[in-house]
Amino acid sequence: MELYLFRHSEFDRIYNCSVKTDMEWAALGVPNAPFGLAVTLIGTLLTLVYIPCLFVIIRSDLMRWSAYKLMVYVGINDVFCLSLNSLITGYLSIVGAVACPHLDVKYIAANSATTAWVSVSVTAVLLSLNRCIEMWRPRFIRHIFDGRRTYFWIAGTVVYSLYFYVKSPGLLFSSRGYNWFFDPYYNIEEFDYINKAQYGSKAFLIHNFAVAIILPLVYLVLVVSFWWNGRHGSARASKV
Repeated sequence: MELYLFRHSEFDRIYNCSVKTDMEWAALGVPNAPFGLAVTLIGTLLTLVYIPCLFVIIRSDLMRWSAYKLMVYVGINDVFCLSLNSLITGYLSIVGAVACPHLDVKYIAANSATTAWVSVSVTAVLLSLNRCIEMWRPRFIRHIFDGRRTYFWIAGTVVYSLYFYVKSPGLLFSSRGYNWFFDPYYNIEEFDYINKAQYGSKAFLIHNFAVAIILPLVYLVLVVSFWWNGRHGSARASKV
């Protein structure tokens, strides 16, 4: 968004839609109504199921626990991501959209969804660490997450995700791949001469790799912890 807001002339140079008319851009699209409808319906169904679950947790005594506060925050971001990804992706797939025209609207919407994804994923890592600490050092939970401290951790994830909103380039949908890409001219051969490296985001790539490695490792530790505690708990019970 920093590029869009403060260096708009550079934004227009890199994301140039003026080389074709709206009709010419539309002709490059590949509409797929079955895929678009499926994405929309599945996303809508998941969102409708998700929201009541969040309300139940929020209105219960579970909110006294830091883990549930983190879960609710993850859930709110998930609902936002699902809404954008299902409704917008579904519609753009049905009409067969590419990045141009109306690139500005797509760029802002995609940047918002990217920010929500970063927030969800980093909070999921935080939640997994919370569970491991609860398992091995339950006393530390009070010092690290108790009371309002959880909200400071959540605020930290917000600040972290806002960095991506400000600095990371936006992903743009293309029906030539039915996905969101940094490259606005994805799979359009006549634009192959353009340097595609200028559209990437190293920070976003590093974030995704880090989450993909850290999250499974932490949950593996958590599973082993359950197994270890269960095994030794049974052994102690049998001795009694």
